[in-house]
Amino acid sequence: MTFAWQSLLPEIRNIILKELAHDDTTAIYASVCKEWRIFFGKRNFSHLKIPPSDLDSLDQLSDESTRQVDHIWLNIELKRYTCRICRRIETPTWCRSNDRIISEALVKLFSVLARWDHNQHLTLELNAYSPSDSEHWFKECYFGAPGEEKFDVVPKIRDFHDPRHGWQYGDIVEPPTDRALVRPFALPMAEGFGKDEQRLSIVKAVTKFVLRRQCRRQIDPSTLSQLWCRLPRLQEISFEPWQLFYGDVQDIWDQFYEEMIYSGILRSVKKVTIFEDFNENYLNILWDLPGDEWDNPARVRATNFKVGAAFARRSRRLEHLSVGFLTDAYHFFKACQPDWQWDQLQSLCLTSRRMSKTTPNKTNLLLTLAAQTVPRMPKLETLTLWNGARGEACSFTYCRQYGSIIWRATWDLRLRESTLDA
Repeated sequence: MTFAWQSLLPEIRNIILKELAHDDTTAIYASVCKEWRIFFGKRNFSHLKIPPSDLDSLDQLSDESTRQVDHIWLNIELKRYTCRICRRIETPTWCRSNDRIISEALVKLFSVLARWDHNQHLTLELNAYSPSDSEHWFKECYFGAPGEEKFDVVPKIRDFHDPRHGWQYGDIVEPPTDRALVRPFALPMAEGFGKDEQRLSIVKAVTKFVLRRQCRRQIDPSTLSQLWCRLPRLQEISFEPWQLFYGDVQDIWDQFYEEMIYSGILRSVKKVTIFEDFNENYLNILWDLPGDEWDNPARVRATNFKVGAAFARRSRRLEHLSVGFLTDAYHFFKACQPDWQWDQLQSLCLTSRRMSKTTPNKTNLLLTLAAQTVPRMPKLETLTLWNGARGEACSFTYCRQYGSIIWRATWDLRLRESTLDA
């Protein structure tokens, strides 16, 4: 077999290997010969999506296999729930139980990765979900559960028929109740790792951290800071939290965000991408609830000046920064001091609710502030300021390479002379 294989031209061998790679089960091919082992090993191990139950197997990988891994996605399954409680928020006991599941999985993963090659450039992605979320009210949502990425086996929306949970032959005829709505967006990990923080090993193999918006379950910023501080070679962070559904907690979390920016984003980090997602339909449901208004989430997120100021100060050591809706570009530029210099920053992308059809003066003021700050960013290649909401969107883009300034929006903006002069 080996002799016959080696007699083929390299181009022919490569075509055969690529064709075999389309099979669902390629692991057996790695045992054919060394060339096949290298080819299929890289494909089999480059991107691993694993549940906590497979961490022991991950720990048994050879050094050769671990060096072929580029991306680890730890997919943590939380407790299931029944229709008896699907309309209720999680109890403190339930939350603590899910906290423990997440904490134990992360402690175990970090203990495994601590022994990996310190020169790797490994991406670590986290996700947590309950299988019950998509079985009850949220059938059309993507949670990252096993099988969801295989779109050919995911039921089409028109096939959903579950009157108990508001679905009639593919149509939503009843929205989730407020308590059912809040359930997937619960606030666990509020106390961080607690005593488990000391059990969290230092991992030098990870250079990129990812937490996508498919993870509805909130992980508080203090906990993320604890994780990131255990990753001394971390270079890039991609974080997509959701706007809180608890109005009275938002100010507290903004304080956590401020601390996270200052202490959790290490000096080694050069690229930060944060996008706070929101669902306007959900916010409308929660806004209309009876009771104290302060307890309901705002329809339009009120950003905190201190968070913008923290990003402004931290950006002086970054190469790339993109923040969507977690802060306002106006707060960012307003906090910039006249003697600050951004010697490394190459791209900056921020949102601002001041950029609206009804507030042209505020838009002009924001652009003026940006124009006054950009000259102290000598390496800046692109600056993007944008906003988006139901029925309107806009973006302002500066590109150094083409010497261009582009305004795109669902309305026309008249720039003031002072803005043009800036």
